[in-house]
Amino acid sequence: MIADITILLVSLLVLTRSSDMLLESAVGIAKYFGLTEFFIGTTLVALGTSLPELASSIIATSAGHSTIAIGNILGSNITNITLILGIASILAVIKVKEKYFLNKINYLIAASLIFIILSLDGAITWVDGILLTTLFVAYIVKEKKEALKGEEKKIQRLIQELFGKKKTLEELTEEEKGTLRNIDAKTKKELRAKGIDLEKSLKQTKTIYLVKLFGISLFALAALVASSKFLVSSAVGLAEAMSISEEIIALSLIAFGTSIPELAVTFSSLKKGLSSILIGNLIGSNIANLLLVGGISAMIGPLVVTALDWWFTIPFMIFVTLMFKNYINTKWMSKVFEGVVLLFFYAIFLLTLVLTTGI
Repeated sequence: MIADITILLVSLLVLTRSSDMLLESAVGIAKYFGLTEFFIGTTLVALGTSLPELASSIIATSAGHSTIAIGNILGSNITNITLILGIASILAVIKVKEKYFLNKINYLIAASLIFIILSLDGAITWVDGILLTTLFVAYIVKEKKEALKGEEKKIQRLIQELFGKKKTLEELTEEEKGTLRNIDAKTKKELRAKGIDLEKSLKQTKTIYLVKLFGISLFALAALVASSKFLVSSAVGLAEAMSISEEIIALSLIAFGTSIPELAVTFSSLKKGLSSILIGNLIGSNIANLLLVGGISAMIGPLVVTALDWWFTIPFMIFVTLMFKNYINTKWMSKVFEGVVLLFFYAIFLLTLVLTTGI
């Protein structure tokens, strides 16, 4: 048991540092390509923090323990909203663009409903898995297009201010492009902070810089997956030593363990004042859990939906997801209160699991 505790603590430290590295490199890559903070959260960071759920669910399904896989998916989504968003709301001021985020969270609600509909027959099959994975790919493509459109509009506004309303990037002369290239470094930096990368738009790539950023991202993702694996294994070891059932391990300890990257990225985002990445990561991660993790796991083997899932876990996940949507509409002081409420519901979730399984 002492060894498991030691591994768990070391894994937490590695997770925190690797999440911080992932966040920094992700922001650099996104700004290099002129992408928004929200797109970073809903794609690169969200995918990275969902890898532990994906890895553990694949392992569980391959071993014939599909209840662990689906428990991990549902439990992680509940943990992300109640525990992680709850903690973040209490520790810092969360600023959100209401209309923008409400549109994105509607995707999460839609993904949740699709996941439930596909499980109505008692299992999510390989055919359902293909559909879920396809929907996730479509979601990512749509997010990328929206981000690029936003970048094009920003570049166009800048060009119009400098050279007149009738100009577009393609219509600029070489002399006018040279003017853009010769803008001082301070101005370029300020523009990049707003999501406008002139060098990228003028096709002046910095290969070495980009390769470095991707290298850091890959290393950070590898550290996230490895440390999450050790975290889960040590948590399971502790649970078995205390005679906790497999189902409660999946919905609580494994779900918490695989949500640690989201928690670490949340702290990193709070420290840097990047609320958009924080909210975007939680929404994107939950979508990835349902569509990507659920889809790939189902293609390996059917995900069996248990009675506990039907009468408690699934309704609870839908309930807290709707709470998340309401959260986006509230003001700062209400968000602090809602943070406390979310933590309360996380405690209720764990307590219900314990009482249901008779532990």
